[in-house]
Amino acid sequence: MHHRFLQISFSFAERLKIEELESTMTAIGDDWIRFSALCWILWTDKPAIHVFTLLEPKLDKGDNIFIQALYDGDAPLGRESYAVFPRWIWDWLNSKKAGYVSYGPEIEALKRLPATAFEAKKD
Repeated sequence: MHHRFLQISFSFAERLKIEELESTMTAIGDDWIRFSALCWILWTDKPAIHVFTLLEPKLDKGDNIFIQALYDGDAPLGRESYAVFPRWIWDWLNSKKAGYVSYGPEIEALKRLPATAFEAKKD
């Protein structure tokens, strides 16, 4: 399988498990970033189900996990994905696949469009 990004989000019923998860993320992915206490982006060639089976034993009753592929094949992130991140996260994403994300002038131009530009056209 080819490398891609998986976003992995958690909610914990009782306590954060950041330290336990860091060692697991390191073991199962080629690289990762954590952009909040509950959200990670993993760079891996493993299927999401494999990642899930390795992370699931770290969960306690009442904990939740959500794994979503951010990249599959050559489709770039950004067609229907948006985020506000510090520049270092964008740089990390692009370090894995050049040109993976767009930021800056393209996004600023979209924000200047009137809200009506995004409304569905009625026949």
